[in-house]
Amino acid sequence: MDTLHFLISLFLFSCFLSLVLPFSPPQTHLPKQCLDDQRAPLLQLQHHLYYAPNFTFSSKFDLWDVNTDCCSWEGVTCDAYGHVVGIDLSYKNLSGSFHSIFDLHRLQHLNLAGNNFNTTVFVWVHISFLSKLILDGNAISYLPPNFLVNSSRLVSLSLSACNLNGQFPTGILLLPKIQSIDISSNDQLMGQLPEFPVNNALLSLSLHDTNFSGKLPHSIGNLKFLTNLELYYCNFFGPIPSSIANLSHLVNFDLSSNKLSGSIHSSLFTLPLLKTLYLGENQLVGKIDEFPNASSSSIERLYIGNNYLTGLIPKSILQLPSLERLYIEGNSFSTMKLDMFVQLNNLRTLWLNNISLLIESDNRSLTFPQLESLRVRSCNLTEFPGFINRQDKLVDLDLSNNHIHGVVPNWLWKSSLSRVDLSFNMIDFPKQLPLNDANFSFPMLTELNLGSCNISAFPEFIKTQDKLVVLDLSNNHIHGVVPNWLWKSSL
Repeated sequence: MDTLHFLISLFLFSCFLSLVLPFSPPQTHLPKQCLDDQRAPLLQLQHHLYYAPNFTFSSKFDLWDVNTDCCSWEGVTCDAYGHVVGIDLSYKNLSGSFHSIFDLHRLQHLNLAGNNFNTTVFVWVHISFLSKLILDGNAISYLPPNFLVNSSRLVSLSLSACNLNGQFPTGILLLPKIQSIDISSNDQLMGQLPEFPVNNALLSLSLHDTNFSGKLPHSIGNLKFLTNLELYYCNFFGPIPSSIANLSHLVNFDLSSNKLSGSIHSSLFTLPLLKTLYLGENQLVGKIDEFPNASSSSIERLYIGNNYLTGLIPKSILQLPSLERLYIEGNSFSTMKLDMFVQLNNLRTLWLNNISLLIESDNRSLTFPQLESLRVRSCNLTEFPGFINRQDKLVDLDLSNNHIHGVVPNWLWKSSLSRVDLSFNMIDFPKQLPLNDANFSFPMLTELNLGSCNISAFPEFIKTQDKLVVLDLSNNHIHGVVPNWLWKSSL
């Protein structure tokens, strides 16, 4: 009886579930092969493609096996219904016509970068689902004024190094879903930044090495989601808008090599995620104020060199815990002491060219960070900095155009060195170096500059330099026959 009650209860419960739960139809089998109307444009595309390295037409290009499913073809991506949604034919040295792509109305991603297409007009607006377009390295040269301006689905556009000229359509920068734009390395391409609306979707904007110009709009602060801003080697002028301090997601910020003026807002240093801050090669003036919370900063690379900055270098900069590269050369900062930089434990690159530098006589004992590049050209030095004796990772050393005199000490030649510039100093070399000493390892240099050093003979150690590519011995007092060992095969 209990068993009968259980079975009746189970039957009633199952009937109840059938009433309250929605009906789930059986799964239909989705096609695995691309549709005929998708296959045809791809075959037509292949028919019009040529293998053309260096723009020299060569042979027909047969990338795909026509006897196989086109959804399995290299570079072709289909959705579950057999529609072509992606084509990637990047870096294959192709040329020819590809207008058949316009018949692929579900195409979302198109990558033709690194080829030799040189058509002058692209009517990509006919691809109604396009969200990602990559054409880097093709000689496109010209963009029509209405290029992509109605592409409401476009998320990513990359046209780097396409030999573009003329005016870039500003409307592309304001497309509603655009997140990434890279039109860099088109030095004849002109344009201006628009007034950006609130909460613009841009994440990355790369305009470097173009002819973009004008003032940076205050509305640039509306790019709240921006992580990467690369505007170096352009023609922007005027002050840096204070609204940039609103870009709390910014990681990489490069405005170097423009014509920017005014001062550097110390608030830039407080952006919480910022790792790269490059403002060098501009016309920035004045002093940089101290800024709070330096010890919690993420800045790793700081370039403020070759401006007109004055006053003391902020102590806050010398407290950046993650700082690896510091370029402050070519400014009018007050005299600096070398021991100011001791607390930057992660520092690997230090450029102080054209800054008056005070080095204490007992600097050899400084617990200095292990540098890879040290450039102190024109810093009024009178002797070789002794702390170099403990720099075992140094690759690049520039001590040129100082007032150093005397014999170059053996401890200067770190085995890690590759590039050395000692030019414009009154120096000489010992007649013999301890090349056979097991404790002495002379570096294998690729670049050595000893111009204007008052040298009277060819330095013997050059015999050992088989990797030397650049050698400058100009404007010295060397006389006599040029020895055969000087003619390195690498030079």
